[in-house]
Amino acid sequence: MIRSYKQILHIVKDPNNTSTTIIDARPSARFTGAGPEPRAGLSSGHMPRAKNVPFMELFDQQTGELYSDAQLLAAFTRAGVNVDELKKSESASKEVVLSCGSGVSACVVYFALERLGLKHLAIFDGSWTEYASRPESIIVKD
Repeated sequence: MIRSYKQILHIVKDPNNTSTTIIDARPSARFTGAGPEPRAGLSSGHMPRAKNVPFMELFDQQTGELYSDAQLLAAFTRAGVNVDELKKSESASKEVVLSCGSGVSACVVYFALERLGLKHLAIFDGSWTEYASRPESIIVKD
């Protein structure tokens, strides 16, 4: 599934939204706001309540293969994402939305979660580039 900017903005502006988990696949420094974005003039930071699972932490850089299920689970756990709990509560009304800089790297996180058994996954195809370029967006820096 694909999520639009309008849908994402609705999710992040609702402080009571517990039905959607947003996972950002960008490197930690860009997520926290400590490092710059590669696109000139674009703020770093993240969406409210988003979790950060950098896509580079999910696969072997030498072979390009995803890590084992145990290693993947550990990466999501470190980020505060409880995959087992998401699987238990998965329904049409609960989903995980994946984002990154431009919508491409988020697909690595999508594949990792799909391999771990999650089914209600979506990509925010505009990702951070679209989100941070819009004045109505809420940007959090840690």
